[in-house]
Amino acid sequence: HQEDVTKTKNAYVDMSDNDFDIVKEVYGNNIDRDLFFNTIISNIENNIFSLEYIKKDFYEKPTITSESPSLFTKQEYCRQYLSMEITYDFEDRKETVAPYDLNKMIVVKAGMVSVEKDAVEEYIKSLAAEYDTVDSTRIFEGSDGITVEVSGGTYGWMMDQKAETEWLYKAVKKGKNVQRQPEYIQTAFSRSENDIGDSYVEIDLGNQRMWMYKNGQLIVSSSVVTGTPTKNKPTYSGTYRLPYKQRNRVLRGEDWDGSRYESPVKYWMPFHG
Repeated sequence: HQEDVTKTKNAYVDMSDNDFDIVKEVYGNNIDRDLFFNTIISNIENNIFSLEYIKKDFYEKPTITSESPSLFTKQEYCRQYLSMEITYDFEDRKETVAPYDLNKMIVVKAGMVSVEKDAVEEYIKSLAAEYDTVDSTRIFEGSDGITVEVSGGTYGWMMDQKAETEWLYKAVKKGKNVQRQPEYIQTAFSRSENDIGDSYVEIDLGNQRMWMYKNGQLIVSSSVVTGTPTKNKPTYSGTYRLPYKQRNRVLRGEDWDGSRYESPVKYWMPFHG
């Protein structure tokens, strides 16, 4: 049977937390192909056309071990410059800037510390991609007991990336432990992972029904008419907030057949446009 291969690995400083432990090297059994190839070429050049060898002599060897002085130097560097704890607070979740991310931001030359703003900006961009919820796909358990994926819409959190880049840039330069709630361009009802909260209206376009919940309690259940679904004028799906509400409004527009309509309504609550 084919031998299981354990790949050789160099020792390294673990930058996933502030302990900065040195992780020992791994001596594997994978072949050092360059060494093997060069040995064969050397033998041929010396008119040796057979090779007797011990397999482990050609195993790849680590170039950095846990006893390498360069590794201790890097460990000290990490403890001196990457030990700060900058933590973002997202209510039911917290995100601490990892040392390996700080390592991308901080540059030390001749004992002088500088901060790479481009690296800070990239980190904030990745943070927003993970925690912003505008236009995200939400897993939602409907009133009919069916779990669905709801995509699109204008509702949700959107981080102010420019403001957060400026703040984090200054925080890294100070090198102090700090906790931060981000600034936002747009906010939602709840900052927890379920940003909808427990007061909302649910509309099932397929079954033409709606439910309204307040503080987690169902207060309205009704049939609805959401309009004829046409290619050019669909009823938009997704998660939205109401920009405003009005009483006794006349809705005017163009019908699916090109004719104009005027429809008085007692309650007008637009969610798109």
